[in-house]
Amino acid sequence: MSYNIIKQKIISHIATTVPQPYLWKLSGTNLLLPYYHMVSDDEIIHIKHFYPHKTQHQFNEDIEFILKHFTPIDLSDLMAAARREKKLPQRAVHMTFDDGFREMHDIVSPFLLRKGVPATFFINSDFTDNRNMYFQHKSSLIIDHLLGQRIPKSLLSTVEKILPQENKQNTSLTSRMKSIKYLHRNVVDIIAANLNVDINGYLKKHQPYLTTEQIHSMIKRGFTFGAHSID
Repeated sequence: MSYNIIKQKIISHIATTVPQPYLWKLSGTNLLLPYYHMVSDDEIIHIKHFYPHKTQHQFNEDIEFILKHFTPIDLSDLMAAARREKKLPQRAVHMTFDDGFREMHDIVSPFLLRKGVPATFFINSDFTDNRNMYFQHKSSLIIDHLLGQRIPKSLLSTVEKILPQENKQNTSLTSRMKSIKYLHRNVVDIIAANLNVDINGYLKKHQPYLTTEQIHSMIKRGFTFGAHSID
């Protein structure tokens, strides 16, 4: 077990056993910045093989807990506090969401508006308007294809040869797909082409990312946006 996994387990244990007031004293901060990636009741194929996501019921429970124990602030409050122009309220919280998924417009922002909770959404400019797809999201589609289809051994062998050398030490093909790094992201497109996984077709049909129009609509409703790299 790696050091990072052990550290995460220790932190998780402390966070669930130590009473909240003591946690705040231990943290030495008056600010909570939770971040999410996805909220949906549906199975999201382009993320499902990399991490789980919150259902709408679970997200509602989270927000109810946050509103009970914290004071929501918007990005301007946070920036003013960073510039030492004003103080944060006790137990301040600012909600953030990564990767710019369509569900942020369809599910998350309407819910936050009803609850009066400000938030900032971080987007990758290459994926806006569904022009392209994050390489790990492509990998998740490929893994789903590998697990759901009978792939000829000759084709699997071809995929094995395409994988970067450092990815050939893992035990399964799906594990090797998951361990592909950004540096070798082009490999994912080559594998998708060999397996006839239609990335562009998926983008057009499912529209997984926010569009420019949706982003402007959310900004008009008071939400803020930030950069989460290009791709």
